[in-house]
Amino acid sequence: MSVIESHQEQHPMAAIARAYDHASLALIPFTMALHKPGERESTLRIDETLRIGGVQRRLALELHTEDGKALPYAGDHKTYLALLQLSLREEEPRRELVFDRVDLFDLLEWPRHGRSYKNLEASLDRLHAVRIVLRTALVSRTGQEYGRRTHGSHLIDTYDISDARAGGRCLVKWGDLVMDAIRLGDLKSLDWDLLNALGDPITGHLYRLLDRLLLNGETRWEVGWKQLAAMVGSTANYARPARFRQLLDPHHQRLIEHGVIDQVEYQRGGVFVYHLRNYLRVQLRRVLVELDVYPRTAGELVSAYDEAVIMAQCDCLRHGLRGRPEKQGGFLVEAIRNNWDLTYGPDDREQFLAIWELFPAVDQAVYHAAALKLVGGSGTLFDGRPDPTGWSQEMRAVVRFMLTNNLQPGDLGGNGVAPRKALPAP
Repeated sequence: MSVIESHQEQHPMAAIARAYDHASLALIPFTMALHKPGERESTLRIDETLRIGGVQRRLALELHTEDGKALPYAGDHKTYLALLQLSLREEEPRRELVFDRVDLFDLLEWPRHGRSYKNLEASLDRLHAVRIVLRTALVSRTGQEYGRRTHGSHLIDTYDISDARAGGRCLVKWGDLVMDAIRLGDLKSLDWDLLNALGDPITGHLYRLLDRLLLNGETRWEVGWKQLAAMVGSTANYARPARFRQLLDPHHQRLIEHGVIDQVEYQRGGVFVYHLRNYLRVQLRRVLVELDVYPRTAGELVSAYDEAVIMAQCDCLRHGLRGRPEKQGGFLVEAIRNNWDLTYGPDDREQFLAIWELFPAVDQAVYHAAALKLVGGSGTLFDGRPDPTGWSQEMRAVVRFMLTNNLQPGDLGGNGVAPRKALPAP
């Protein structure tokens, strides 16, 4: 089942619990930040070599705008992401997205008044104007390349905002870059609640950039200040790195306060060393290696596939009807890459309940909330209810994976309290 197929059974709770980021676009600073007051550029060139998921890749591109308009503002990336969530709620996302403005305002946490309507129109106009010209291949999280279009590609080809008399219905027609992302499955999980809580759009962009760079479960990224300035879309020239550091300090503090990073070291010569929490992906790599997956392959799997898919396939290997393959590491790799159907015995629900009932209600609530955020809309309406007897098989598999592998839900990015006890892996 693809990322898109996982949206087939949507309900309000799932729509809020699960969000997606455009993985490759998290690397592209298509919005301008930290510019000089009163100065906004219409062109920006990026040519950097980045370590992405343990692999060195060159990212070379140009950003242009129509009629000399300024590049999008820092906050416009969130408008784009909110529109993407509305598209992914559809069973089969299409090039044309028809939506209600109030649904978008609710995602963006904008008030429903005239100023928000004007802000939306201005944001869409800037997103429509920007054109991205790729000079090197853009590689999706699964390793597939985007189509090379040296003439450039728009994020939004056209848009239409109706007035209130038309019922508030709006239309956006996606550009090729977005449709390629959907086709290639270049979408990664995104904590929408966290993105809202971070507040400042530059802080949000840093969160998305770091999360994409270390998608494979690594926890350290070292970067020179000039490259970092380019990657956040800064067009201002700084006489010395100390000034740039001062501008970033408030954003780093927010990331630390919200548990995205543990710390940022600042080394002589203007080098930043980020230390990410990255708890879940580190734990997934650990479990995969324990199940005889080669360490390098484990990192590739964590980088390329959704966390819930990996967790469910690991649980099915241990508790399902697949038996004990002779080479379980290779068997598991194929199961994850092909997202095999989960097959369990008729007594699986009872076996799950036997483990579940060992935990007090407060811990059950925390595990349930964490799993709901991971599974999102791929399960059933019953997944959002506290009674596990009606949960989907995937939901039970993800919860059991956390229980039996000593994962702490409070460290998964939510606000829950870590459980007081956990069971050892069988």
